[in-house]
Amino acid sequence: MRPISVLNVGSKDITNINRRVLEIPEERFQFASDGRMALDILANSERLPDLIIISNFEMPVINGRALYQRIKTDERYSEIPILITHDVEDDYKEVLKHNGVYYLTKPYETSKFKKLVNDIVR
Repeated sequence: MRPISVLNVGSKDITNINRRVLEIPEERFQFASDGRMALDILANSERLPDLIIISNFEMPVINGRALYQRIKTDERYSEIPILITHDVEDDYKEVLKHNGVYYLTKPYETSKFKKLVNDIVR
């Protein structure tokens, strides 16, 4: 996998697990507890070209759907790939893929998660 930075939005525990699975150094892995915090981090970030966002779907303040809609309609961030995780397999996941948003149903196997992230960042 090429060097990337990750913004993980959702649970701090899941963020730590994802970082270990992806084998990414801690300094290249940021955490946001909700979509509002993620947007604030993006606004203050300088490393956007190598960034991927991994976001839970259900979150307080700004949920995963609202977060990806805001990111994909903002020209500064629209090219950032987003991986949404959710515990329900929704019908719109195929539509998301065509907009640079990928979808993974929880619980997921770590090998499947790692392969999907590798495929996204290639």
